[in-house]
Amino acid sequence: MRNKLFVSAFILMGFVPLNAEEADLRLSSNLDCSKLEYCVTIDLKSSDPIGFGLGTSSVMLEYDKKAMKFKSYESLNFDENGKCLAGGHPAYAKHQYDALTPGVFNTTITLNFTDKGCPYVQDEYIEVAEVCFAILNPSRSSDVRVCEKHTNFNIAKENKAVVEHVNTTTLDEILYCNGSDLGYDESIQMYLDINPVDEIANLGVVSDHDDVMELGIFDLNGRLLEVKTLEITQGIRNEVLLNVEGLPSGMYVLKNLNNIRQKELKLIKK
Repeated sequence: MRNKLFVSAFILMGFVPLNAEEADLRLSSNLDCSKLEYCVTIDLKSSDPIGFGLGTSSVMLEYDKKAMKFKSYESLNFDENGKCLAGGHPAYAKHQYDALTPGVFNTTITLNFTDKGCPYVQDEYIEVAEVCFAILNPSRSSDVRVCEKHTNFNIAKENKAVVEHVNTTTLDEILYCNGSDLGYDESIQMYLDINPVDEIANLGVVSDHDDVMELGIFDLNGRLLEVKTLEITQGIRNEVLLNVEGLPSGMYVLKNLNNIRQKELKLIKK
């Protein structure tokens, strides 16, 4: 549940906190297989129980650009939606963000008033923003990390406690979804004429459109073993011969990496 906006008693009483030199920036994630979406929430807290007011700040994330691409951004708590000052004025401007460079995402929080700010950052995490990515390759890791060189809190000081050190976390998670988690797209179908197979698997593919299909062969742990590129013609049964001679005996999963909502196809190697 997202934290609600609040104004600290410290601010209401006019209390000026001591200099807070350290903060904790936490990244948490949610993998939504039905949308092929991976979302990262940015949380912030003070490492000191006294806390600090949040001024103009910047957070930069880096991620695996081959695994996913930027999809959406939602600012939380520290933005223009929080009418937390007298007269209904927001303390913060609308979050700005830059997602133009694959593999890099940056957001900027701007304080409108140098002597005020709410909510107040104390020793419990409060959410700053949520960044969502579309999954490109489910066999890769998200590899989301904070670029500390370009992450700063209270950049212009603005009568706020200067945060000189930020503790951060890293998300290193495989984006693979099981077929049972997906909402299936029936526009392409795959069949095996004979299963189990020995050396050559006869794969039939029927598609609603012409396609250059990347077929991934996974083991049961979700590890991508091999990718084969197939040219698919619309409206006919495309016959594809897969050489699996080099695979050890066991069960494998075939998946169309261009359309991973496709139902999984199990292949058993003798």
